[in-house]
Amino acid sequence: MKLVRIVAFAVACLASPPAFAADLVKWSDWGDDLFARATVEKRFVILDLEAVWCHWCHVMEKTTYTDVEVTKLLDSKYLPVRVDQDADWGWPATIIFAPDGSEIAKIRGYIEPERMQALLKAVIDDPSPGPSVREAFEVRPSTSAFLTKAQRAELVRNYDESYEETIGGWGDSQKYIDADSLDYAMSRAETGDALATKRARQTLDVAIALIDPVWGGVFQYSEAGSWDHPHFEKIISFQAQYLRQYSQAYALWKDPKYLAAARDIERYLENFLLAPAGAFYVSQDADLDHETDGHKFYAFDDAARRKLGMPLHRQEPLCARKRLGDQWTGGLL
Repeated sequence: MKLVRIVAFAVACLASPPAFAADLVKWSDWGDDLFARATVEKRFVILDLEAVWCHWCHVMEKTTYTDVEVTKLLDSKYLPVRVDQDADWGWPATIIFAPDGSEIAKIRGYIEPERMQALLKAVIDDPSPGPSVREAFEVRPSTSAFLTKAQRAELVRNYDESYEETIGGWGDSQKYIDADSLDYAMSRAETGDALATKRARQTLDVAIALIDPVWGGVFQYSEAGSWDHPHFEKIISFQAQYLRQYSQAYALWKDPKYLAAARDIERYLENFLLAPAGAFYVSQDADLDHETDGHKFYAFDDAARRKLGMPLHRQEPLCARKRLGDQWTGGLL
């Protein structure tokens, strides 16, 4: 079936050419000789982890890494390294290393120019590890394949306490459907659990606000503790999750709005993320460019969006590409 094919066929892809590159910082690639070079040149290594779809990465590119004082400090005592790390730590992520490879500082999220200046100066003045560098969590393998009664009770208690009864959903100020929590609620709902049914349906109802009403597809999350302040990245793993869960919800409750939500995600996948080679792109950018961020771009209708251009896709290796202004797409127009 078409829905099954789309849910199952979400493949990892290689990065496409960056659309937001800055010229002021002389970025190096990560390599085996990086710290040997840092030792010889007596420089710290600063690693910028970013994702091609990440709005705050673009903001940091435009503001922090074009700041004159920041670029002077980087040029004086640092080897700047950039890696496109398309994963879920919280991008952008910045890590500073000593020449021997030991960590000095690591920060997740946007760093404004003034704060970056202070950070770079502080490391030069005192390169000892800061409070952001903590010991790794100790991993203790389980001695049993089964949870104890106490462990099950603790998990259920955390699940109950993290649910927001007023606005729906599990979690903190960033609102999105937590996959495991909703799966558990729906499994409980299938047994006739009224509270689980209420929570599952409330969450599914409010999360429809994260689906793009023009092109379809689900945005990554909403900020400010509400469901109506979306961040506009569209990532394949979220499309697959929401498509599966809205499809399951329709099968369970036969509510037409859940079927409509699933179909909106399906049409986005087929019309925008399906590449000519037959695989799927793994993401579409939150922003068009530095001047047209997602808040501006996604407020337009279909015709106005296409006239402006197409936010960058993260591409798989065999995609045919064509130029559209300063952006690259996979021939999806």
